[in-house]
Parts: sequence; structure tokens; C-alpha cells
Amino acid sequence: VCQGGGYFIKAGGQGIVIDPGLDYLFNFATCGFHLREVDHVVVSHHHIDHFADLDRIADLQHQWRTYDPKAKSKNPIRFHLDSDTSNAHNEGLKSMGVKKRDIQVINQTIATHPVGNNVDLEVFPTKHGEDLASVGFVMDLTLDKGLTRRIGYTSDTKYFPDLRRQHLTNCDVIIAHFSSAYLDDWGDGKEHKRHLGYTGLLKLIKFTNAKLYVISEFWGGRGDYRIELVQKLKHEIEKIKSRKDFKVLPGSVGCLINLRDLKIRCSRCGKGESYEKIYVTSPEVPFGKLRYLCKNCLLG
Repeated sequence: VCQGGGYFIKAGGQGIVIDPGLDYLFNFATCGFHLREVDHVVVSHHHIDHFADLDRIADLQHQWRTYDPKAKSKNPIRFHLDSDTSNAHNEGLKSMGVKKRDIQVINQTIATHPVGNNVDLEVFPTKHGEDLASVGFVMDLTLDKGLTRRIGYTSDTKYFPDLRRQHLTNCDVIIAHFSSAYLDDWGDGKEHKRHLGYTGLLKLIKFTNAKLYVISEFWGGRGDYRIELVQKLKHEIEKIKSRKDFKVLPGSVGCLINLRDLKIRCSRCGKGESYEKIYVTSPEVPFGKLRYLCKNCLLG
């Protein structure tokens, strides 16, 4: 569903933007965040729903550092870009004051890409088109008091066995991009050529053991079935794996998850609740934001 794109992870005193797509900055501000919280920007591949607000972030930083003397005391944002995005935006970023040293190219052939203090990316090439330098990764994070988290990110890719055999093992959270599904994907197990789709998601989840799965990037051309998709996935996985602790959420703008305890913030009262105590409800308008409600707010 084209409500925007991208993610924001805060860990170890750092803020990391991932794939700032359409309307990213607007949604970022709506969720209560500020540019001062951003230390790094990561772009996985050069499709507009993953980089649309990249230049705007650089431009906003340039304006902020120009007119606010206090802003210069903060280290400038560092940009970590796949090779296609780097080639396309390198000069534009430099024209907005980004130094060469703050533009880092993510090399598909090098397994570990350092992002910042206590944050590394375990990078792998995805299968999203033959001529596209697209990457997924596992983000290794160190939180306060020595707590660690592994956040897997498929980006856009079709399913391939090494996703679960090698790349997305031992993750605490996996963010998986769905896109859409055709009839033969739903019922006959036919895989997409460029995206996970339903069959790819099912295989990925079946053979991995993350504590929480967040399903995101829904294409809206066949309707808004985000909640129904996740319900079907949950039903199928519980049958296959006999896992009653299986946890999966549909992602949406405003889905806020505490990485320490994996509690989800209620969209109405702001209280963090465990997965079992959060109810995902339909948007108020077609293709709008999903709401994540605690029991009190659901009944109230």
C-alpha cells in the first residue's frame, strides 16, 4: 500500500533511517521524530519507494546546519548506499553539503558493513532484478546494558533458499517485504520472480525462528488485505510448525516496537504492550494507517 516507505531504528544512542521512500520525512515527523535523531541513512536499492526522500534528508540537514549554530555540534549524517544509489545521488548529495567521507558504498561482496558504534550490517545480495545492485542485511545492534538484537531485513527480493539457510538465521526480528500475490501464489505455491509474495513469505517464516516477524511493503492494486494476509500466514504457520508462540504483525506507518522487550506501542494511549495484548485494527480510511490498540483503547 503506497502510504510511504522506510524504517527508523534507534539503538545504542544512534538513529538509523532505512530506505527513506515516499513521504518518509512527513511520516517521520508525524511519529514525533526529529532530524537531530538521525545519525545514519541506509538505502538498499535504487527504486523510488526506497530512496524518494534521500535527497530531502540531505537538503534538510544542510538547511538546519546552516541556520542553527547548535546543529553544527552534532556529527553530520552518514549515508550508506548501494552502488546504484550512490552512482545516481553522489554528486547531488555533495551539492547539499555532504562530505565525500560521509557517503559510504555498501559492497555486496563484503559480508560486514560497519554503520556506527556497536552497529554492523551483515550484507547479502538479493534477487530483485538482474541489473540491480540490491542488498538485504542483518543489523547487529548492541543496546544499553549489553543487550544485543539481530534485525533481519529482506528488502525487495524473490525467495531463494539461502535467505533462510544462511542470511536470516538467528534473528530476533525479521522485516519481510511482501509486495502482492496472484491466485497461483495463494493456492498453488508459485513463487514470484522479483518479490517474496505469499509463497515466499510462507517458506521464509517456516524455516526461520525469529521472535517477531513484521510484514511490510504491500502493493495496493488488489485491495487492502494486510490484516487478512497476516491472519492467513499465522494460521498456516501454526499448522506447519505447531508454534503457538509464533508472532507476526502487518507493518504500517506508526508501528512502533521497543527493541528491548519487543513490546508494541498502542496507537492511541502510547502504552507499550506485549504482542499478545495488542490488537491490529483496520484503518479509518481505505489504505490508511493500521492501528495497534491495547485492550482498554480497543474497548474504549
